Amino acid sequence: MSDNTLANYLSATRFPYIIDNSMDEYYSIIFSKIKDNISVNFGISPEIYNVYSLYRQCEIIKIGNDISIIYDRYLGETFHLMSKILMLPHENERAFGLCCKLLSEAYRRNGKFKEALPIACVAHDFIGEIYIDDNDKSFIITRKYLQKYFHNHSSSEIIFECNFADIHLVTVISESFAVLHEISHFLFKEKLIETYIKDHTEECEQIIDEDYSIFTYLLTGEDRLKSSTSFDSDFSRQNLLEETICDNLALELTISIFKNDFSSDQIAIAILLNSYHLIWLKHIDQLACNSEKKSAFSSLIKRANSIGKLLEKKLLKNEIDSHLIIQFSSIISQYNYVFFEKINSVFELHNDSKLTEKCDLIFGEYINKDFIDASIIIDSLIGWNTYKGDVTENKKNGA
Repeated sequence: MSDNTLANYLSATRFPYIIDNSMDEYYSIIFSKIKDNISVNFGISPEIYNVYSLYRQCEIIKIGNDISIIYDRYLGETFHLMSKILMLPHENERAFGLCCKLLSEAYRRNGKFKEALPIACVAHDFIGEIYIDDNDKSFIITRKYLQKYFHNHSSSEIIFECNFADIHLVTVISESFAVLHEISHFLFKEKLIETYIKDHTEECEQIIDEDYSIFTYLLTGEDRLKSSTSFDSDFSRQNLLEETICDNLALELTISIFKNDFSSDQIAIAILLNSYHLIWLKHIDQLACNSEKKSAFSSLIKRANSIGKLLEKKLLKNEIDSHLIIQFSSIISQYNYVFFEKINSVFELHNDSKLTEKCDLIFGEYINKDFIDASIIIDSLIGWNTYKGDVTENKKNGA
């Protein structure tokens, strides 16, 4: 793909963005393993481009005979932040700050700058804490929160503990899984895995029939329960079948590529957290589209619990022998404590008249002026890398 073609495509699909080469060495290690595997097994050799934007998109596109993976490294950065903060459950203010940042980003992507402003202002106060140096910290998953959410009387034993370097490894696996999932969609659409599809269709259809409402939520964000045999259309079912088959293939590829380099615990926790992070990010995006809709904790927990059961089957089938596979309820309960509980408090910021008045007084003229000015203000407040979080300097320089 030519530079102009890439630039035109990115400009049409995400704004703002930057072509990012700052972590090429880091990503070359990940992507070289992925490229080698899919070249041998599927006969494709895509070029990989790293970009950085608030859209967190990983996608694979084909223009002519050129196949390209466009990876948004902000997806990996977000996974990394969420995994760290999840495993530091006592740092409540930091988790609250990250929730403000994520929701204000979602509003901004939807062009809702006025709704984003007060939450972005609060997020700005926490930026330093969100990105604080964690090199010397210990990160944990504990059974402690099961007692609160599942009325379990077990002890508060730690079931997973790691250091900062281990969090990086977990992020590597999570990012790889995300890339391989998109590659799997490409292989599916290009009819390059017909035998695999035939061999796994029956198994995946059973999964769909058991958990249709979960897949519907993940794909569309619609919060509704349906009977196990009720589908909107054959097209809807086909989409779910593709999603499930691609999930299966991505899981198998992730394990085959990294099982010799990572422990079973690292692979299990990375894939579980990848799924829960995506559930949470999808839910935040839906909340930003409909500000009147508050977080439904119980239904989210049920969905995450069901996803945990599905992943348990898949991981065990692929001979990932980790005690964490059957401990997903502990992960979910900690996830709820750290993230799910915070979002209603974040929504309440809209009702803080002093905060909204102060934000409007300082930034109102820019938010109301035009799309570019509003984007710069919100991006600066939430610490997006292009502006380095410095509102005043950017306005002075006419950025």
